[in-house]
Amino acid sequence: MVTAHNYERDHQNDSRPGINIKNNDKTDIYDNSVNEFFKNKHFLENKDKKKSNNNDFMDLTMEQLYNNIYNLLPNLYNDYHKKYLETSLRLKSDNEYVSENIIVRETLMSFIFNNKNMMYVGIVIILISFLLYMINL
Repeated sequence: MVTAHNYERDHQNDSRPGINIKNNDKTDIYDNSVNEFFKNKHFLENKDKKKSNNNDFMDLTMEQLYNNIYNLLPNLYNDYHKKYLETSLRLKSDNEYVSENIIVRETLMSFIFNNKNMMYVGIVIILISFLLYMINL
């Protein structure tokens, strides 16, 4: 007569650690303790390091955000003037007879794509569109 093979019964008394089922609990505890050690070590190493987040917009407080929106026009004018002077100097150093249209075009492209205040222009446009939606215009 053929009987089913009972794996646990045959290997309960086996002293090999890979076979013995009772040793699995010890290895699980060991693995968990090693994992916790590395998690704690990683946490302690990175606890004092400054955040590597380069997003200045997400680190602002609400007061700073409102202040930047409130001072949007003066900030935009000052930033545009600085970009205009930089672009004018750069283009006129390459070509003395460059037209004013090219300088303004390059300034606007640089201003729109490399200016942090453009985020606040977007916020103002969203607020205006929401207010217009609310009054059904």
